[in-house]
Amino acid sequence: MRIHQIDALRGFALFGILVVNIFVFHAPYAHYGPFYYQFEGLNLSVIEHTIFLFVGKFMFIYAFLFGYSFWMQYEKVEEKSVFRQF
Repeated sequence: MRIHQIDALRGFALFGILVVNIFVFHAPYAHYGPFYYQFEGLNLSVIEHTIFLFVGKFMFIYAFLFGYSFWMQYEKVEEKSVFRQF
C-alpha cells in the first residue's frame, strides 16, 4: 500500500535537491564560490537566498523519508515474522 503523502513529500524533496544541484551542474564545485559571488545586486541576493533555504534541508527531508519508508517496510514484514534471527 502506497502512502501518497510520503510520495508527495519525497517529490518535493527531490525538487529541492535539483534546485541546489543546478548551481553545481553549471560550475564545478572548485569554482563554485568565485563564480557565483562575482554577481551583484538582485542576482547575488537570489543565489544567497536559494543556497540558504535549500542546501541541507531537502537532502535531510529525502534521507529521512527514505529511512522512514524502510522502517515501515520492516515493521510490515516483522508482523508476518518473515525475518529470522540466525
